[in-house]
Amino acid sequence: MSWKKVKLGDLCDMNSGGTPRRNNPDYYNGNIPWAKISDIESANGFIETTEEKISIEALQSIGNRIFPKGTLLLAMYGSVGKTAITGIEMSTNQAILGIRPKDESQIYLPYLKHWFHFIKESLMHRAVGGTLQNISLGIVKELQIPLPPLPIQQKIAAILDQADALRKKDRELLAKYDELLQAVFYDMFGDPVKNEKEWEKVKLDSICEVGSSKRVFVEELVEKGIPFYRGTEIGLLGAGEKITPSLFITKEHYEKLKIDTGVPQIGDLLMPSICPDGRIHEVLDNSPFYFKDGRVLWIKVDKKNINGVYLKYFLKGLFAVNYSKIASGTTFAELKIFILKAIEVSLPPLSLQNKFAALELNIRLQKQYLIDQLDKSENLFQSLLQQAFKGELVKA
Repeated sequence: MSWKKVKLGDLCDMNSGGTPRRNNPDYYNGNIPWAKISDIESANGFIETTEEKISIEALQSIGNRIFPKGTLLLAMYGSVGKTAITGIEMSTNQAILGIRPKDESQIYLPYLKHWFHFIKESLMHRAVGGTLQNISLGIVKELQIPLPPLPIQQKIAAILDQADALRKKDRELLAKYDELLQAVFYDMFGDPVKNEKEWEKVKLDSICEVGSSKRVFVEELVEKGIPFYRGTEIGLLGAGEKITPSLFITKEHYEKLKIDTGVPQIGDLLMPSICPDGRIHEVLDNSPFYFKDGRVLWIKVDKKNINGVYLKYFLKGLFAVNYSKIASGTTFAELKIFILKAIEVSLPPLSLQNKFAALELNIRLQKQYLIDQLDKSENLFQSLLQQAFKGELVKA
């Protein structure tokens, strides 16, 4: 069933937020919630807290741009298309658009939220800019949304809310497994920064080979063959996500690289050069792939000296606390090979490292079951989303 389409600007009032001057510290010492893109990213669809709060004077300096409870916040920069509904009154920066229905009998806010999820990819294609892509208020106002009667909107939103809750529950359980592993690590080995258990410390390059790959030029990439990963893909793998390769090299090229420089082996660690959240990928099988030089760092783990699983969680803990001090750069803190080589690693007995690795394997196997469940709940949600906005999910 096809429903009439209406311009979003005709249905909703929209305003962006603003950023008080950073050179006035009193502006950021208030009690008014002030949302940034990162707050939307961590909100899980519903936002009631923000990392920073501003003063009344700060709010006045940005024209009293504040949104009431029940406003849909839309990210216009970076994570274009991400949304969250406010559970309290709050202000935002200029990278966020606040959207409110002009007439709540015309459009249901949770329906609108799911529709933005549905069109997120097409919004990304319309984004402009280099490092930080963005969309404009004008683009959002011109978007045309299918508009069934309000009761139909409410039924669609209720069904999608249930499917969304299912996948969120699976994600939350996965996150708890990760928290458990980190807690086990700290219990067994202590804080990687403080080293309160006084383990011997050695430089990483004294126990492992640290480097990157041989350069692969753009003209050497092909449409199919052996997967070729950039920092983005390695980061996703390090976060435990599945990826679909989009870049490849020929098998002949791969075999030559294998002879010239070697290729990652089971147990080796790879990480994007910008890695503040510890997205470190451990190679778990012999599936062939290669990766971009410079943007991906490679630790060839010497199993005689250190357990790769222990090293991975040591680095994750270290980066979580000390990344900005370790990495270099102005706009983006980037890990360089020489920096990674010089990192001092605590070296508890190998037997204790191996014990931790055995526990990690057991938890990882349990996580795999949840990952499979998450795939199913994700596929269900995406399927229902497609049906909903094609007019196939709920009949009038």
